[in-house]
Amino acid sequence: MAEIGDIASYIYSRAQEIGVDPNLALGIARYEGLNPNTIGSPTFGNRDAGGYSFGPFQLHSTSRDPNTIAPGGMAYEFQQRYGSAPSRENWQQQVDFSLERMKSSGTGPWYAVRDRGGPQAVSAGGQEYARSLGLLGTPEQRQAVFSQPDKTTVAAAPGPIYSQDLGTYAQRFGNAVAPDWVDAPKPITAEEAIKQQAKAKELQELSKGLQGFLAMMQMGRQQQQQEPELPAPRFQGGQFRPLPKMRGFL
Repeated sequence: MAEIGDIASYIYSRAQEIGVDPNLALGIARYEGLNPNTIGSPTFGNRDAGGYSFGPFQLHSTSRDPNTIAPGGMAYEFQQRYGSAPSRENWQQQVDFSLERMKSSGTGPWYAVRDRGGPQAVSAGGQEYARSLGLLGTPEQRQAVFSQPDKTTVAAAPGPIYSQDLGTYAQRFGNAVAPDWVDAPKPITAEEAIKQQAKAKELQELSKGLQGFLAMMQMGRQQQQQEPELPAPRFQGGQFRPLPKMRGFL
């Protein structure tokens, strides 16, 4: 079974051999299909807005049936070139095909470049991802990273991960009710899910602190309302005369 780290390492090294910026190539794969949701699925792909897409570079077919590769996308071009549909068995050929396409025609077919802020932003994300995987170090350092027991494999990959925002919930519900009318939401990477969870936890802690502050303010207001108002002191003959009810206290 292919592993996420092995695929990333292959992309990084092959990009250098072919003459493509390895950070840009890895960044595109990271934001497209190099995640457990795609690599770990039975079809080595996932349904998208206009059909079905395969592999780390999301080679697109205009058919929503993963067993049928329809013309109009890079999945069809891949099939015409290699004689078989994109699958987990030919992922290296998918990488080579995608990198050669980048070399000859640029990054136009990949929406991640547009959606993630352009080539420079995607390259920065790819470099960060490469650093986290140990791809920027020596071969010995890379091997140490890939030997860690917690690496994600295709066999152990979890189910799809989606954003927790209200729009994604609505899109998932609409796609379940009317799959031919509403586009399926695109899964997010495990790294993005962790960042969302951390952000939600920060907001939750901030909310707790704010609630405590408001509760203290409310208690202070209640104490002020419960304190009796003392009548104004009286002066007689230029001397202070306490009120009768206050004689025991003054």
